[in-house]
Amino acid sequence: MARRRGRGGRWRTAPLAMLLTLATALLAGCAAPTLPWQAHSPAPLPDAQQILRLSLPGYNPPAVNLDPDQFYPGDLTLQFLMPLLYSTLFTLDAQQRPVPLLATGYDVSADGLRSTIHLRADARFTDGTPLTSSDVAFSLNRAIADCASDAPFAFSTLKDEPRLMETLCLGSATPNQPPTSSLIGDALLTPDPQTLVIVLSQPDGALAAKLAEPYCGIVERAIVMQYGNTWAQHLADGGGQGTSGMYRLANTSAYNAGRGLRMTLERVSHSWGAVPRLRQVILDLYPRDSLATGDVIFDGGDGFSQQRVSGMAWHTAPTRADALLTLDPQEPGLSDIRVRQALALTVDKIALAKSMGAVATNHLTPPGIAGYPTALSGPIASAPLTGDVAQAQALLRSYVADKCGGSARACPRIFVWDVGWTGGMSQMFPLFDRWKAALPGLPVIGTDPPDLLPVSCCPYYSARPLTWYEDYPDPQDWLSYFAQVPAFQPIAHDATADALVMSAEDTHDPTARLALYHEAEETVINDAVVVPIAQLQMTWGVSPTVVNFPANPAPYIAPSAWARIYLTAPASG
Repeated sequence: MARRRGRGGRWRTAPLAMLLTLATALLAGCAAPTLPWQAHSPAPLPDAQQILRLSLPGYNPPAVNLDPDQFYPGDLTLQFLMPLLYSTLFTLDAQQRPVPLLATGYDVSADGLRSTIHLRADARFTDGTPLTSSDVAFSLNRAIADCASDAPFAFSTLKDEPRLMETLCLGSATPNQPPTSSLIGDALLTPDPQTLVIVLSQPDGALAAKLAEPYCGIVERAIVMQYGNTWAQHLADGGGQGTSGMYRLANTSAYNAGRGLRMTLERVSHSWGAVPRLRQVILDLYPRDSLATGDVIFDGGDGFSQQRVSGMAWHTAPTRADALLTLDPQEPGLSDIRVRQALALTVDKIALAKSMGAVATNHLTPPGIAGYPTALSGPIASAPLTGDVAQAQALLRSYVADKCGGSARACPRIFVWDVGWTGGMSQMFPLFDRWKAALPGLPVIGTDPPDLLPVSCCPYYSARPLTWYEDYPDPQDWLSYFAQVPAFQPIAHDATADALVMSAEDTHDPTARLALYHEAEETVINDAVVVPIAQLQMTWGVSPTVVNFPANPAPYIAPSAWARIYLTAPASG
């Protein structure tokens, strides 16, 4: 059975599918998706006034790298910028399902190992240069060959991609296998300017969802070759170049005494896809301690108060990022499932989620992603969000009697890594207090500030809080890190879930694949190897003069959605 390399680099400690076997039916000749826009259609302002000002929480000092290779799922700024500046083969609809963008459709071989993608003949770069399959292959190979990017892990199912990573990132090659420095002509074929063939080593039902991600943005090969590693600093040169989206970068400038960064994007006159109604989009990266202004304002969670900006409609919605607690069953203190389940059942997820500005959940995979099943069953997966202390205490009593001679203090110690979730270690204190009160005597180390242990202190850690930012909207993204593969040790591992995940990744039938992922999710949660805590949220305000701004940008907004946004005059009276 083919195995995928794990993706340890996408775990983020605290400080986001369409199936290939359905491609022909869903993609060929597919029209723009129906999205839940506002029902009313007020008159737009004149084109000269169609300038949307959008404020995003920035940094002090702000710094933005507009190279798609540098895309990081947890970066709110890049989530907005990349779909405006760069086109991808696929994009996402309002339900986060892949639909065609540069692609007009594709065909899949019977064994699922060869996907032939057909491109739009009228696609152009920002400067008007025709966009061809050679540019697409160059862009994908460039992203996959970047050892610091998340793309290599997402595309490890491509033919010879592991060999590429060994050559470029490890400086070695598997014995009897020659090194390689490119997938072009190997896994990425370009038989003609409008055709790209992707060759896989095993079926990948999430391929279309991956190809919709911003790190797969198509860049202009000639510009990259001209400027080398600094090419993204020249996007505004010559009236805009190097990008493939419906907007071009006109200029960047400092504001707020140099503490903020302003980027002005202008509509491309020869846009080949959906023509946007907004002539300009001005993005302000505001310092976190300053007052934000604009037509649409996003709150970074630790920035301004919503009450400081009046007259806007404020929204809060879940993102594709989760707060998790991993419990390592390989360590002595957690090797017995009763201990892990007792710890999981003691968690008050509602209280913890509130401290994060998040929404409590029992799900590892956010419900509704790519039609993924939403109902979970089992003792932990369906437990109350406030926990079940009585059941937790019963499990612990049984364990202590069997394994610890009747004394909880004699049980093996449980080490908790000294990093919390989005707000740091302070968010762990309510959890520690709950464990102490509900499971008295259980030796959990790291529960009080004096006890916090540096990572280097111990041969292992048993429990670790994590924030997980999704790369692509398919259950594969949340579940495939349970696979045991060479050169990668997952943070949490469950043998049964491992087998289910690997079966799902080798399954052609889309319904069967989702069912296997669903079973794997229930297994790993009920085995209490991973404890889902909360789904992180995003808050934003929208001026009443902005029409058709999505109700849940998540925060990705597809080009077809951007094309529908426009400005209208303020209501009289």
